[in-house]
Amino acid sequence: MFSAKEIEYINSIKVSVVSDPEFIKAFAHDLNQGTCSDWDWPSHGTMEAFGIKFTCWRGSERMASFTAFEDYLLTDDGHCFWYESGFPDVTVFRPQEIVPFQLRYACARNLVHIWILLTMKAAPYPDPNHWCDAVRDAFQSRGVTSGGRKKRLYSDAWIAETLTCPSLRSSTDSHSPNHARASTLDGRTVDVWQSDYAMNSNCKRTSPPDTVFLFETKAGWNQHGGPELFTFDNHEPKGGCALLNDGLGTRKFIRTEEEVKQLRWK
Repeated sequence: MFSAKEIEYINSIKVSVVSDPEFIKAFAHDLNQGTCSDWDWPSHGTMEAFGIKFTCWRGSERMASFTAFEDYLLTDDGHCFWYESGFPDVTVFRPQEIVPFQLRYACARNLVHIWILLTMKAAPYPDPNHWCDAVRDAFQSRGVTSGGRKKRLYSDAWIAETLTCPSLRSSTDSHSPNHARASTLDGRTVDVWQSDYAMNSNCKRTSPPDTVFLFETKAGWNQHGGPELFTFDNHEPKGGCALLNDGLGTRKFIRTEEEVKQLRWK
C-alpha cells in the first residue's frame, strides 16, 4: 500500500504539537466520558507500539501522559479507562502531511470490510450485476439480539461510508467505525446509494489467488468489469486500491497504467 519512500516519510513525522485551547477543551471533555477499569492490562513496554502517545503540558509543567488505543487508554501510572463507543476522535491532532496516506489506508480497509462480508460463507461470489445490493443487504441484516429484540450492528450511514472512498468524502475522518461505533452512528438516511468500488466480473471464488477481486472506480452502483473501470483519481498522490482473491485480504495501491496491466484480471 505504501512505497519504501512513503514509509520513510511517514516515519519521519514522529511528533505533532496541538495548542488550540478549543481543541484541547473538547478533547478533555471526551476523555472524561471513559470508565475507569481495574483490568490487568499489559505493560506499556509490550503495547506502546500499537497506540498513540499523548503528553500534556501546562507551560513547562508536565500534567499527564497516557497511551490511547481503539477503545481504551492506559495512563503512565497504570490506570485504564475504557470507552464503550470507541476512543474519542483524534483526527484533529494528526499532522496534515500524513492525512492523504491515512485516507488511502482507510480506503483499503473499506475493501477488507466488504471482502470479509462476501467471504464469510463458503458460497459463490454474488452476481456482479447486483454485488453492491448484496453487500448492503448483508450488512443491514447483521445484528445482535438483546432483551428479545434484534439490534442492527451497522447503520445505513456506516454502510454508505464503507462503500465509498474516504478521500472523496467531505469529512476528513479516516477512522472506519468498529461495531460499537456503527451501532451508535447517527440515524442519517441514505437517499441515493453509490459506491466508489467495482467488482471484477471475471473473478470467482476459485480464481487464482492473485486475481483482482475488488478495485476502485468512479462513483456508481453495482459496477463490474475489468481494468477499463479502474481510476487513479480518488487519491492524492494519484492511484487506486485493489484487493486480491488470495483469501488474505491482500491489497495493493496501483499508481500507473502499466501496473494495472500487470495485475491478473482473468
